Amino acid sequence: MDAGQPYARGIVSALGVVVCALGTVVLAACGSTSATDITTPGAVRCAATVSAPSTVVPASGGPVSVTVSAARDCTWSAESQASWLKLATTSGQGTATISVNAATNDAASARSGSVTVNDQRLDFNQEGRGCSISLSGPDGAVAAAGVSQSLTITTLSGCPWTIAPSAPWVVPEVTSGSGTATVAYVVQPNAGGAREATLAVGAATFLVSQAAAPAPVPAPVPAPACTFTLSAASADFRPVWAWVQLWPLSGCWTSAATSRVGGMSHGLVDPTTITAEMAVQIRIWRVDEERIELNDNTLYSGEPGRRDLPKLKVSQTLEQVNQQLREGKYAEVTDWVSKNWLGRQQECYQPLGDLFLKFPAGG
Repeated sequence: MDAGQPYARGIVSALGVVVCALGTVVLAACGSTSATDITTPGAVRCAATVSAPSTVVPASGGPVSVTVSAARDCTWSAESQASWLKLATTSGQGTATISVNAATNDAASARSGSVTVNDQRLDFNQEGRGCSISLSGPDGAVAAAGVSQSLTITTLSGCPWTIAPSAPWVVPEVTSGSGTATVAYVVQPNAGGAREATLAVGAATFLVSQAAAPAPVPAPVPAPACTFTLSAASADFRPVWAWVQLWPLSGCWTSAATSRVGGMSHGLVDPTTITAEMAVQIRIWRVDEERIELNDNTLYSGEPGRRDLPKLKVSQTLEQVNQQLREGKYAEVTDWVSKNWLGRQQECYQPLGDLFLKFPAGG
């Protein structure tokens, strides 16, 4: 039945009350009759009030109960003025409770929104999550040579941050910003011992440790100095004149492999027959005159010296020589061996001359 239309149908009789089909009540008694229309109350949009136990919503969100207070016959409509506030009911009549669901606030800062019922407005404030910061990155342990590393700063959008290194040898590429970011930093070379520093971002810190510089290579330890004791009674170091006692000087003027001139010293004895202490005394013994008998590798009793002789290859040709011997070719073997195994004729060096060295003031 529509609002405002007669609603009573049927007959209430006993007292002569007749309810007509159109809702008109006809009263007939004692010779008189009267009629009255009975209708439903009209839908009235009237004043309403709106309230909530708390208008502060946590960052995590959740349901909030809103109470609408209005007369029994009053109708009302509700509407959210913020996208993060969702209404379970948008219309009603009389006093009622509306469930409002607040979404999670993922931002660092707080936000506000409202719900209206008829002409009444109820404001809500939702807390922000705050600017919590966490730090991460590659292992903070680096070598002494230094390296470039990166630090990841994780925080909410809009949260400002500042990087504060605890030591000058850790240098961030930038020192301030906002929101989540990755920042490069340089660890400078270390010339000393192991060391540590931190990168502080708000209350969070990131440890950087650096290995010590390699130890320097120590200088070689010099050999201990030799000390000798001279004793006049230990030996007689007078010059020797017998040729078999002389000290050969072959190779003294050039390397041993290419020496050409040799000699025999009359002032020193053969070093193979003396001790180290004796050798020192020999070297410091002073003489007024030194005689050295010289020879040269081109002056000997055989053929002239040659440097173009082939290298001897005895092992490679041994079987060939043995085979010729088994065949009785003794003359051929003798000639071949003389030329290829023995080389030139082995003869004796002849004296080249004597070199006399005179030393003033006793040498």
